[in-house]
Amino acid sequence: MTGESIRISSLNYNSTSGIATITTSNRHGLKVDSKIKLTGANESIYNGDFVVVENLGLNSFSVRIGVGTTAPVATGTHSIS
Repeated sequence: MTGESIRISSLNYNSTSGIATITTSNRHGLKVDSKIKLTGANESIYNGDFVVVENLGLNSFSVRIGVGTTAPVATGTHSIS
C-alpha cells in the first residue's frame, strides 16, 4: 500500500468460516500477510485492522474477520488505508 485509500466496492462476510471476501474498485496491490485497516462501514465488525489471507485477483482478496453468529450486510462507504 502506498498510504492511499482504496475504495471497496463489495464486502461479503461468511460468519461460519470467519472470512470476508473484499472486492475493490481498482487494483489493490496487496499481498498475503499484508496488514490493512478497513474503515467507513456502518457495522463495527467490518472496521479495524486485518491481515490479507488470500489474494484472489487484481481487485479482490480475503481477510479473516473472525467467526460470528451473524453476518450483517456491509453498508457505508468502505475503504482500505
